[in-house]
Amino acid sequence: MKTEIIIKAITCAITIATLLLLGFATFKDVEPVEKFKVVDQYQGCEVIRYTDPTNRWNYLLKCK
Repeated sequence: MKTEIIIKAITCAITIATLLLLGFATFKDVEPVEKFKVVDQYQGCEVIRYTDPTNRWNYLLKCK
């Protein structure tokens, strides 16, 4: 009876640890494919989309 409880506790602990590891593996920081991308033209300037480390888009103009 006592060994049955220990086996169930170990099984539960392994299951919880596996689920936590899988959960952390899925929420790993994913690097964006492109940091800078020309998305448009405006009055002779390039509109560039910049992806920051938090994966938010920022825009800037690059004029020659």
